[in-house]
Amino acid sequence: MAAPKNSVLELEKIVSGVGSIIRWRILVELGKGEPLPAKEVGRRVRISAKAASKHLLMMRDAGLLHRGYGNLYQIPKAFLVPGEPALDFGAFVLRLNYPDAARK
Repeated sequence: MAAPKNSVLELEKIVSGVGSIIRWRILVELGKGEPLPAKEVGRRVRISAKAASKHLLMMRDAGLLHRGYGNLYQIPKAFLVPGEPALDFGAFVLRLNYPDAARK
């Protein structure tokens, strides 16, 4: 299932958004579809809330995430692939089941 045309992101933004294992792990957690506050994201990927906030802000600025009501972060539904641990950015699909992604 392809993402809507207005949801296609530039490759450069995507690469910068997933350019570290921490941000990859954040995508794995948020890719489950549950909106989370920065503190909970940090707890799940084992970093401080402050560090999580910095990563989330960078990812949001890259267009990979939304911050909604209650400061909950989530991946836009247009990018989620139903029933799969993957994100569809239009130009390519990012699979989130990379072995190191879930390692804690």
